[in-house]
Amino acid sequence: MKELELNKIYNQDCLEGLKEMPDNSVDVVITDPPYWLGSYLSIDKNGQYVGDTKDIVNSWNVGDGYWIEKVLTEIHRVLKFGGYCLLFSIDRFVDLPAYNARKVGFDVCQSIYWKFEQGMPKGIDTKKRVEALIFHGNASTSSLRKQEYENPTGEEISVRAGNNGFINDVQIRKRKNGTKPLTEIGNYFEGTKYGLATLAPQIEIICVFRKKKKTENYAKDILESQKDTSIHPSVINTRQIQEEDGIFPSQLIIEAPKPRGEEKQDNEHPTVKPLSLILKLIKLFTMPDQIVLDPFLGSGTTAVACVELNRKYIGFEIDKKYYNIAERRLQKIYDKPKLL
Repeated sequence: MKELELNKIYNQDCLEGLKEMPDNSVDVVITDPPYWLGSYLSIDKNGQYVGDTKDIVNSWNVGDGYWIEKVLTEIHRVLKFGGYCLLFSIDRFVDLPAYNARKVGFDVCQSIYWKFEQGMPKGIDTKKRVEALIFHGNASTSSLRKQEYENPTGEEISVRAGNNGFINDVQIRKRKNGTKPLTEIGNYFEGTKYGLATLAPQIEIICVFRKKKKTENYAKDILESQKDTSIHPSVINTRQIQEEDGIFPSQLIIEAPKPRGEEKQDNEHPTVKPLSLILKLIKLFTMPDQIVLDPFLGSGTTAVACVELNRKYIGFEIDKKYYNIAERRLQKIYDKPKLL
């Protein structure tokens, strides 16, 4: 088992890279794994979601077992005793990493909630989808664009009823103005939205898993960690956060806006995490010179935060495009003064 070079990112599959790391060698893991939400929310031509519960579970499946279980198994092995794994997730899928974390031996701790500014709901008006299906035969995006909500002549519109139960009962009426739906069922559902994206999320969950302590109690682990490098003291560095924020840090909620402007400049990664959030997590869960691992480094925010805070890091990113972005970001930050 060779020891990978510290303060370096590797353009490779994390499962392969993790296998090259020695046991009990990393203090903390901070990572945001993919969970294919876009595929789960894909809509077919009839306005139906392609993904379902079985699909999303299967999408986490690689070979003969869950890929998240395989990754967490390796993370658990390389973490020091008492070390933490902070894993980003969303409430819809949080059961999958939590279940697999327990399965490989982690203690599941109280989660942290990242609170950000609320975005705009993305659900499509129900009446638009229903009437696009009636008049154009499907409820796809192209049919929504074709659908006209104007009937200036006031003439009755005749349509052939489809084989869906509710369409057979549709009563077509004269159009009185350009603001009301064309059908009675459209009128009934006006003002409603359909779909999982109807209510815009305002939080993202950070699962907290901890590798079990090595000795019988944490106080002894702290003392032993001074001479045994396989032990992480498991302390939470609340003092520094309290001094910076002026209040004792909440164990549940960290507020930070989503990246924008300069932080997103020349960064095409779809789920960039704010540097301020990662800085706070690293301050809370690590001490200077400790080692932070990010198996899904993306565009490099975890590594950048480690450089600024005088922590060591190892990162894996399989996508060459994002790996290159991370390298560029690191190059810019190396010459900046480090934070204390």
